[in-house]
Amino acid sequence: MTEGSYKIGDVIWAKMKSYPPWPARIAAPNETNIRNTEAEKRKPVKPYYLVYFFGSNNYAWMSEETLKPYKEFEEEYRKKSKKTAQFTKGLKAIEEYMRKVEDGTLTPPPEPVKEEDEEDEPNDIAPSPSGDSLSNNASNLDAPSVQRDYSRTPFNQPKRKSTKIEEPTTEVTAPTKRVKAKDDDYDEHNFSSPTISTTTRTQDPSKIQARNIITKGQQNFSPVVDTPQVDASFRTTRYKDIRASPLKFGFLGLGMMGQQLVKHLIGSRHSVTVWNRNMSVLESFEKAGATLATTPGDVIQACDITFSCLSGPSASKEVLFSQFGVLSEMGPGKSYVELSSIDPETSVDISDAIISKGGNFLAAPIVTSGKTAATRGDLIIIASGDRHVYDECASSCFKAMATKSFYLTSDCEAAPRMNLIASSLYGTIVGSVIECLRMLERCDLKGGDFLEIIKLSTMNSPLAEQTLQKVLKKRQDVDVPINYLQKDLRMMLNMSEEKDTGCPITAIVNEVFKSKKRLADGGDVSALYYASV
Repeated sequence: MTEGSYKIGDVIWAKMKSYPPWPARIAAPNETNIRNTEAEKRKPVKPYYLVYFFGSNNYAWMSEETLKPYKEFEEEYRKKSKKTAQFTKGLKAIEEYMRKVEDGTLTPPPEPVKEEDEEDEPNDIAPSPSGDSLSNNASNLDAPSVQRDYSRTPFNQPKRKSTKIEEPTTEVTAPTKRVKAKDDDYDEHNFSSPTISTTTRTQDPSKIQARNIITKGQQNFSPVVDTPQVDASFRTTRYKDIRASPLKFGFLGLGMMGQQLVKHLIGSRHSVTVWNRNMSVLESFEKAGATLATTPGDVIQACDITFSCLSGPSASKEVLFSQFGVLSEMGPGKSYVELSSIDPETSVDISDAIISKGGNFLAAPIVTSGKTAATRGDLIIIASGDRHVYDECASSCFKAMATKSFYLTSDCEAAPRMNLIASSLYGTIVGSVIECLRMLERCDLKGGDFLEIIKLSTMNSPLAEQTLQKVLKKRQDVDVPINYLQKDLRMMLNMSEEKDTGCPITAIVNEVFKSKKRLADGGDVSALYYASV
């Protein structure tokens, strides 16, 4: 295949800026509703192609110089690229695609026919020169996974201003089919995928298409968040000793924990701008006094310090690097606080990206406690990173959200490490309690008697007592989702391998959680008992 001869269906290596070559194919324009905005403005100097990325199911317009024939460069790029789970899936998917094409079981779409009166018009396969405009819908044509690869999302974004939403308008976008992902590298994020974006501004259609990346929900979810009811009743006397900071604060992610934390910020009279994928979740927060933003970038642009409380590393990276994401508006004078439970490597990646834009970063994960503790404000926050950002938050926001906050060190990896170690202990205690309850049932012994014995012994702990009571009373409310805790256990084991330190007990507990997680999917960690009996 000579350069310049790519056609629809050709397998290639696609190289995006700052990212390794990725297995892909030339896609037909009608496979996605992505707009070819640059070609509509002017005829591009170099040919561009719509590219489909195997393994991630994303699309992007790419210039010809960023594409290489797959077979010719296969050996070189296989060695050069980092062997991540997503990359391995991409390789398997492209091999399967090529096999089907050779067998005749799959035929690439035909080339679009160009009308005679379109000879002077831009090529239908010509995108924006940046080559980074992704589609908002995942295709299920070839790749065996629907897990999105957030390394495909771009960096350079246009500047825009934040807007408070007053009256929603119906701005229809292409509906996306939500499919449950099973990739262990990505955990659920608690938002449904809306098909209508609400905004008070008249927008350029090309920007609307790009915004769909942000409003699109995660592939995997747990039904643990109800529609919030926020009113003045939560402004209690617990906030009377908190002096609200004059700074403007932003908050990304109103999941199970995020909703409670934002309530505390509003209750303590802080100025808060919020964003969430599911816009319907925001209505009650707007009534309570929060300002709504359409994208993460809008939040960053409007605020001095922005908190992020998402489901895990993948969600945190997506919000950071995606189009109209955090980095699009990050700059000097802006600070970013990561409350999510993430691994140390992700913390470093986020820190480097924020600092490279002139911003300040603080890793401040919340020690696993659950929704009940978050509602009461009885949380523990562990922080590391920029000390100035911590000082700005410690006496105001952190005091409203948590019982206590700790600053460890300027090393942004320290807090995530401490949090994962604490999560390991949490999971071990819960796993042991569930195992004891299961044995009590087999031995025809009363769980109530066991609970009383534990209460009076040195073995008692609030977590053990809480887990015992929840199972014995057959409560089904979700406090700590089992999927979230198992994600932390997995990251803990990855960290132990990095440090060459064995964690056999955590490994066993993790395997138990993995084997039962599917049966108790979306449930509380105590649901592990019902998945085991």
